[in-house]
Amino acid sequence: MSSNYYKFQRKNELVFNNLNLHESVSPKKYLDTLFSGVLEEKYNSGEMISRRTYVAGYLYGLYIYEDSFERVYGSMCFEYYNGYLLRYYKNTNSVSFEVYDMGFPLESVYNDKGKTIEARKIEVNDTFQNKNIADFNSIVEDMEKTYDVAIDDADSILGWTLSNYVTDEISIEDLQKGIWKIYRKDKMEKGLYNDDFLKFYSEQEKLKNRIIKEDQFENKVKLIAGVDVAYNEMEQTMVGAIVVLNIDTLEVIEQAHHKMNITFPYVPGLFSFREVPPIIEAFNKLKVKPDLIVCDAQGVAHPKNVGMATHLGIQLNIPTIGCAKKRLVGYYDKEKLGSKRGDRQSLIWNSEEVGVALITQDDIKPMFVSIGHKINLGTAVDWVLKLTPKYRLPETTRQADQLVNKIIKNRTEFDFLYDNDSE
Repeated sequence: MSSNYYKFQRKNELVFNNLNLHESVSPKKYLDTLFSGVLEEKYNSGEMISRRTYVAGYLYGLYIYEDSFERVYGSMCFEYYNGYLLRYYKNTNSVSFEVYDMGFPLESVYNDKGKTIEARKIEVNDTFQNKNIADFNSIVEDMEKTYDVAIDDADSILGWTLSNYVTDEISIEDLQKGIWKIYRKDKMEKGLYNDDFLKFYSEQEKLKNRIIKEDQFENKVKLIAGVDVAYNEMEQTMVGAIVVLNIDTLEVIEQAHHKMNITFPYVPGLFSFREVPPIIEAFNKLKVKPDLIVCDAQGVAHPKNVGMATHLGIQLNIPTIGCAKKRLVGYYDKEKLGSKRGDRQSLIWNSEEVGVALITQDDIKPMFVSIGHKINLGTAVDWVLKLTPKYRLPETTRQADQLVNKIIKNRTEFDFLYDNDSE
């Protein structure tokens, strides 16, 4: 996915009486200067207040919606869901993961307490061999004549098509693929969209097949590293840092960093494509290479099982661990999780164990540990406990965080994850 970036700004607008977003903010207002930052709007409907937040672009960027029932994270492209969307249901502790391209659903998984209740997927490929493809343009024309208005809404087109044209000869999946193809082609011809997202979606599918979930250390672990990435949205720059520690003393042996322009949008589920490049550049500057890397990020505890820790490990061909402060996906039994150092509960996503909620210090919130690459989960947990003798965070993470804070002064962070573990 591509995007242009502009100086960070923040705008708050209060909207009452259930006013629609389009009535309060015109997309044309931000078309020439893409809104980069946060746009919040509050809707007051009786006792329920909802908020919509846009990060790094109203037309292209992170979209957060929250009301009393759910919290939704997704990415938007010209007002349509585009990319990955995570939906957290507050009352039931369930999560759904959806993949959209210009508003069309390509994949969805609904999890209730980690168990897969429903899953569907439309295979993505470069071309659609569909004998009925010629009919779809006429379907849209028929709909526009019926309503006497130009239809430019993906969901409406699809809904009309499914209601009026599904036959024994034309399946629902065929219709979805056909309408999707015509719709995105039209947007691309108008210069409103490009097909970059599907490339990253496909790349994650390939990376997933390369994950090694067993210990494969070339040498005895003597040097262990931590990595971190920090952003300055005002300058549109980011810094990737890596700090190498002696595993026996936890003393810093070497450190390196790399500063560069932000090159990838703020898209949930695709953070690794944003953060891996500066970390690899910093890694290449090291004189000594670590035997293991601990990332302040997710590993396989990710909707596509390819968090930053996994992506980085595959790229560098080095064992990696994901050790995050908050969970991205997955369910664990809070009532059974103890409060003493070493207590843990399995983190379940899509009916599989993708990590553990781990207590690293007595009476504090858990860390979420998962496999990155070339390591098994038990070994990963052991290393995290070894790296947390005094603090909740691994010493590798603490040292890397301190380094980026020295380098990038006006650090801008968006805490986009719903902290349902604090409730």
